[in-house]
Amino acid sequence: MISSLRRSGWADLPIVLVALTVLSQPFGVAFELFTLIMAILGVRHLIINDNHFRRSSGVKCFTLLFACFWIPALLSLPDAYMLKKGAIDALGMLRFYLAGVFVIHAASSVKVHERLARVVAVIVIFWIVDAWVQFVFSAGIFGIVSYSSSRVSGLFGDDPVLGWMLVVYMGITVAAVYQWIGKVGFLIILPVLVATIFISGNRGAWLAVAWVFLFAVIIAALWRVKVSKKVVLGSFFVMGVVIAGLSTNEGLKGRITHTFQGLGTADYASLDRATAYRLTLWSTAVDMVEDNWINGVGLKSFRYAYPDYAEPDDVYVLRSPEGKPKTGAFHGHQIVIDALAGTGLFGLIGLLVAFWLVFWRLFWQAVKIKQWIPMGYYCGMAGVLFPINTHLSLYKAYWAQAFWLLAALFVASLFTYAREVGDDTKNSSPQDES
Repeated sequence: MISSLRRSGWADLPIVLVALTVLSQPFGVAFELFTLIMAILGVRHLIINDNHFRRSSGVKCFTLLFACFWIPALLSLPDAYMLKKGAIDALGMLRFYLAGVFVIHAASSVKVHERLARVVAVIVIFWIVDAWVQFVFSAGIFGIVSYSSSRVSGLFGDDPVLGWMLVVYMGITVAAVYQWIGKVGFLIILPVLVATIFISGNRGAWLAVAWVFLFAVIIAALWRVKVSKKVVLGSFFVMGVVIAGLSTNEGLKGRITHTFQGLGTADYASLDRATAYRLTLWSTAVDMVEDNWINGVGLKSFRYAYPDYAEPDDVYVLRSPEGKPKTGAFHGHQIVIDALAGTGLFGLIGLLVAFWLVFWRLFWQAVKIKQWIPMGYYCGMAGVLFPINTHLSLYKAYWAQAFWLLAALFVASLFTYAREVGDDTKNSSPQDES
């Protein structure tokens, strides 16, 4: 009986720790505690089950993906502008890897993944409810106010990342709700999710949603899923009505107008302003790449190298605090440019290998097993890693933690379903809906 309770407790442990990690993500560095606990358990697993590590296809796959980013980070250090900071962060990245090893090892049954998906979905739905309370009443459930009138940040407060965090968990939330509640749940959650990303004001997240939809459509076509036209049209109708209504909000309306007026002109200055001076940023980053093309300016050194390549009137340099050394933008705000500027040719090679792994090898594995939960996580991966993206740096601790947790959950679910379900599509595979 005691051994049975221990097995039950171990089975629940990944659910509890992942839930606490996701739940704490809006509250600064609180997630680090649970990431550290998972990392320690990951070390324990590697020590006790070293043979399992060598045999585990899931751990090997996760290790390869992690190496695509970690090895270039290490190779960037010899010429880094901020060697000490870069070395500390490179060493610190291992906590995400070890936590991922724990997730892959511990979340090793279909039942665990089904429960995990529901728990994550419930947390994300709570984020959504709080965001809409904040949108309507100017303050969320806990009295948290958004940092800008043109955006809704929900529980994330002064950190404008709500939209991006919803992109991370969008796929798994829709998949979990669809399996849990059915077509009605799908009809409700999808447009509400998209509308919440819209009111977040994260324009990069708006673009990422397009990539999520693109991959979802491709997957549905490959699976030959027949979804009721009423469900599809109803979902898009609700989404359109909600977004059209939201566009009348003065803060959002101003942000949308500012963006599309700038994008509709050939004037460089207007286009630069409409993209929050991304053209200036990317131009400076390209100069960095030209001068540091082998291994970049170094991990976590972008903002410190930036002033050396920027124009005297560069808006990012002018924002530097008075009386302190000049600094620039924190990162390149574009996944490929960021890799090239920070880690050079090594970073580009690593990124290309990661793209091949995610968008080819793992994509076809996920398509083959035809299971909603792995594919839900995969859609989040596609939204985050798509090459034409403008988002946070994958070396930024906050964003890195979210990404590597997502990657671990995807890999864990993919290989678990492949092992336990295989070609048996009776229980949780896509169902035809006429």
